[in-house]
Order: sequence, then structure tokens, then C-alpha cells
Amino acid sequence: MTNLSKQTRQGKKKTNKERTLMSEEYREYISSVERWPGNIKTKIFLSWLDLEKWELALKEAQKISESETSVVSFFSVLLPIALSVIKEWHIEGLPEKIETADDLPASPELAAFIVDCISKLFQETNSLEKS
Repeated sequence: MTNLSKQTRQGKKKTNKERTLMSEEYREYISSVERWPGNIKTKIFLSWLDLEKWELALKEAQKISESETSVVSFFSVLLPIALSVIKEWHIEGLPEKIETADDLPASPELAAFIVDCISKLFQETNSLEKS
């Protein structure tokens, strides 16, 4: 079997450039929270499904902020979609994999950082400039 037919059967082999792009498929956000230093990495963009979930969560959070002052209720609506977009955690004192809000400390400042990162990702996804 020739090299070409092996590549066709196994799928196209990746070039060095493609490998580099694969390792750069995340956006990194540095934590500004003094108690929780480190960074998180998100998807490179929001998918349509992510966007739909994010918009619905934002609408629900807005209703909560208008009707009550519960920080817990506000972040409880936004954190599930935010956590689903985060792919890597490198925050000091936290596990490397966080799947639900139950895995997070009850820190409004940390929750605000996470939500802010997803808001920035939304803006970066829709920006005309490549960041």
C-alpha cells in the first residue's frame, strides 16, 4: 500500500501548521480575582447552540436582577452555560475539571470573572477583527 493510500484510508495526515492550529483552539482569560489566581481556557468561539443558551440565560438573569437581589440566583442561571464553554481550568486551589457550579467555591467575585469571560468570548466571536 502506498503512503497516499494509507493517508486516504486513515484520513488526511496533519501538517505541522495544522498541529499548531489544533493546539491553539482555545482562548485564555487571566483571572483578576486575587483569591483565585490563574487562568481559564474557553472554546475559540461560541457555537450557535452556545449562543442560544447564553442569550436565554442572560434574559433569565436580567429578570432575576430586576425582581430580586439574590446574587446566588443570578449566577445560578449564568454559570451552567458558562461552565460548558470552559475547556481548561488553571485556577489555584481549584480542580482542573469543573463540570457544575457545585464544583466551584461560593465566590461571587469568581463567578463574575467567569461570566465576564463568556461575555468577552461572545464579543470576540462577533468582532470583525481577528483577536
